[in-house]
Amino acid sequence: MLKIILVSSIWLNVGLLLGRFSGFVREAVVASVFGASERADTVVLVLTIPDLLISILVGGALGAVLIPRFSDKPDMAKRLLYQSSVVMFFLFSIIALSLFINVEALVHLLAPGFSEAQRVGTSSIMRWVLWLLPVTVLAGAATAFLHSQNRFFVPALGTLIINSTVIVGILMTLVWKDTLLLIAGAVVFGGVLRLLSQLSLVKLKWTPVAALEPWQIDRQLCLHYIQAMASGSLLLLFPVFARAYVSFEPAGSIAIFNYTLRLIDFPLLLGVTFLATVFFPRLSSSFNESREVHDQWVSLGLRCTLVLAVVCVAVLLTLNQFYSDFVYGYGKMRVQDLDQINSLLTIGLIMIPFQGMAVFLTAVSNSRRNTRTPMLINAVGLILFIIMCQAELLGSGLTSVMLTLLVSYILVSVAFCLSVKIAGKPSLRSLLSIETIFGMLVVIILLFLSLRWLVDSQLPSILALAIGVVSGATVLAGLAYVSRSHWQNLQSVEPQDQ
Repeated sequence: MLKIILVSSIWLNVGLLLGRFSGFVREAVVASVFGASERADTVVLVLTIPDLLISILVGGALGAVLIPRFSDKPDMAKRLLYQSSVVMFFLFSIIALSLFINVEALVHLLAPGFSEAQRVGTSSIMRWVLWLLPVTVLAGAATAFLHSQNRFFVPALGTLIINSTVIVGILMTLVWKDTLLLIAGAVVFGGVLRLLSQLSLVKLKWTPVAALEPWQIDRQLCLHYIQAMASGSLLLLFPVFARAYVSFEPAGSIAIFNYTLRLIDFPLLLGVTFLATVFFPRLSSSFNESREVHDQWVSLGLRCTLVLAVVCVAVLLTLNQFYSDFVYGYGKMRVQDLDQINSLLTIGLIMIPFQGMAVFLTAVSNSRRNTRTPMLINAVGLILFIIMCQAELLGSGLTSVMLTLLVSYILVSVAFCLSVKIAGKPSLRSLLSIETIFGMLVVIILLFLSLRWLVDSQLPSILALAIGVVSGATVLAGLAYVSRSHWQNLQSVEPQDQ
């Protein structure tokens, strides 16, 4: 099983790397073509609102409820996949139609600072992108099925497929300068291609009526989906509300804030939260098989998440100037815009460990069929975030919004660490052990000393970042070797039939 985890991690990371790199290229193309302008704000909103809606309504919720069912009843897995796909497709088609009709209200809700003309222009493009929703829900169900089979690579390529088509659409606007509808068409086309790539692996038999019996979707499954969706959506709403507050700042502020969030999302997903995806099928099955093994998987996964997050933060905080310049330092981006991104990035990178722990412990709760606790924690955290922003407790402007976002993630992650138990004790105790704290200090000191000289060097950004990645990987390899006994102990207590 450990070999499966390792191989799955490699394949998932390869797919995520390609997808996230294409995301970097996409953001760089947007920044290069539109800069930090009112037009850039429109493009950013057109690209992020569909991502937001899909992440809220589909996101990890489908996987959180379907993967345990697929694992419990493998002989009925494809039947459940088909039934859930049919139900969700019709449901999300209705949602897409409703949003299509009320698209201006949606844009006003998420960007209240937009002028009337900008809101109307954005809405005319946004209404077509919304049809990505029913297509993506089918891909989400197929992804959950493939993950339950420990097949991660093709689903992970979904981001690459969509970003590639979006990049083509953005570049085409250079030829047809007065239309952004090309971007909307590219988004939907990419979603269809992603769905087809996954269906080619699932290989469902075409029995549209017979596959509806026996009916697999029960009340408990629906309840867990609603709770998991609420939990995931609440966590995702933090940056959404942050962008809404930023929309009242001068033109280009949404673009700058979003560019910064993209720089944070890349290491977060590729280097940290992927563990929740890889571990989740094993967490789900071990919860039924052996609580002792399950607790050890939780402890190991949580520590690995923290270690990976600290390495990412230590490397990128040291080299943040190289990082932002490498992605956005050309085209129509101005020096003052880059300086503002770099300033926000210094704060935002610190969020990575707390976001990583919240995501992993959410996966742990879902694997235990407890979707209610993450929902409540995220709801309270979001309310506190809104209150802090509304009262301007940390000031006003982009920097204060980013600081408020950081404080909110810290509070949420601490709440998770206190509520999710390992062997009957809060998981926070596992992170506060002398061994863990000492390991984190060693990581930070080693990386700071090994990379500090790069800050004052004249090396190209890509070379400096490459040295940082190699240094981080070397430290991780050393830590893995030192802590290999944890893996060996876990292997020894796993059921032999696994």
